[in-house]
Amino acid sequence: CTSATSCMAVGVSYGTGAFEIDSLSERWNGTSWTIESTPATGSTWTQPDAVSCTSATYCVSVGTVAGASGFEPLAERWKGTSWARQSVSSPVAGYLAGISCWSSSACVAAGDSSVTRAPLTAAELWNGTTMTEEKPKNGSGVSDTTLNSVSCVSSDCMAVGYGINGLLAERWNGSSWAVSAAPAPANASYPTFDGDSCTSATTCVAVGEYKLLTTGSDVSLAESWNGTAWSVKTTPNPSGGHNVELQAVSCVSSSHCMAVGSYDNASYTALPVADVWNGTAWRATSLPIPSGSIGTGTVSVSCPTSVHCIAVGSYEKTAGGDLALSYLWNGSTWTAKTAANPGAATETKLNSVSCLSVSDCVAVGTWSNSSNYSFTLAEKWNGSTWTIKSTPNVSGSFETELEGVSCRSAGCTAVGYSEGSMYAEKTVVETSPTGVSWTLVTSPNPAGAQQSQLLSVSFTSTICMATGDNTNASQTYVPLAEHS
Repeated sequence: CTSATSCMAVGVSYGTGAFEIDSLSERWNGTSWTIESTPATGSTWTQPDAVSCTSATYCVSVGTVAGASGFEPLAERWKGTSWARQSVSSPVAGYLAGISCWSSSACVAAGDSSVTRAPLTAAELWNGTTMTEEKPKNGSGVSDTTLNSVSCVSSDCMAVGYGINGLLAERWNGSSWAVSAAPAPANASYPTFDGDSCTSATTCVAVGEYKLLTTGSDVSLAESWNGTAWSVKTTPNPSGGHNVELQAVSCVSSSHCMAVGSYDNASYTALPVADVWNGTAWRATSLPIPSGSIGTGTVSVSCPTSVHCIAVGSYEKTAGGDLALSYLWNGSTWTAKTAANPGAATETKLNSVSCLSVSDCVAVGTWSNSSNYSFTLAEKWNGSTWTIKSTPNVSGSFETELEGVSCRSAGCTAVGYSEGSMYAEKTVVETSPTGVSWTLVTSPNPAGAQQSQLLSVSFTSTICMATGDNTNASQTYVPLAEHS
């Protein structure tokens, strides 16, 4: 809809023949609906799945159509009086399940593509004339790939993750994805990037972990991007520690980053870890342990200045169950700050935090009740205390979680997933202009995916990029990227 008197809907009608599906379009004028003729495709299966309009006279719809060699992407354009089919540059087979337009010459559509019935992520860019493929890559020799984090500076983004055979880093330049090969440390197996932060198109830091071939234990991993190549940087690991993981990083400049995560001590009790980067080397810092904790971990950090950071996570109580946790960094030491926990909660976790200033942060996560139902959670920091803010949940879902959040002056965007019947997971996106009042908005899910999750998001003045993963029918993980 572009106004109270102008809406366009697309879908399908079922014919009398076997498997006969025809496209359907109806237009609302403020009083009644009118069926609009759609172009013939010569196929017995034509299925528009989504439509986006910028005015009463301009819409683009996408979906799928059965062609000679299988299902192909479908795109059609509304010109005010009629629909016309548009060219789509794509693989042999493909589906487009969602589209968003911000002008008559700028839309992004997303779905999946498959030549051998093994779906891979797909995205298409509309320039006003044609759809051009811009799917995320998977890397040479890398299979079962997942993107865990993304950081954008204007329309330049870096997404990082892993595959079975190595690290995965992909760069979006505003028009296409390109794999940026990242080296693995010596004596490493199963290296993984869990988080990244960029301060310019030529300055990024990615963190994660890898398994030492000599001991089998996980140690922390950090690499820097200089605009051309990634390079491994030495990170400190706690003495006697096992399974060290850096899960998130926040940079304010090329000479200041903070990375957080967790590790197991000699008794295999989980403890938090935080390392600070000064542009030359990483240095370990100490975080206090909550009273009564039998396991503590930090999973996200946001630094509005070089001497101020907020880290969040959770800790396990001796009586059972997790409680939300936060820390404040003042440039030299960490101080524990009590996070808010819903009164009916048996467990509370904060998964991500984003700060606009020292006194303005938003953290998101999840809380569970005694019936093991999970709900979305958002908290706002005013410089001294955390306050819970109301967030919507997906209707009919027994689990809705928020995994990532990004805030700018224009507002905040949080992403996650919901789980309904048959363990089907769907992407979740919520937005807020102030971090106080939240609204659930529609987000696409790759066609054919059994489970889709958005795990990280980065929001700038010109683009919002979210990344995660989805599984195909063979339960193989493939990267998922969505942007608007």
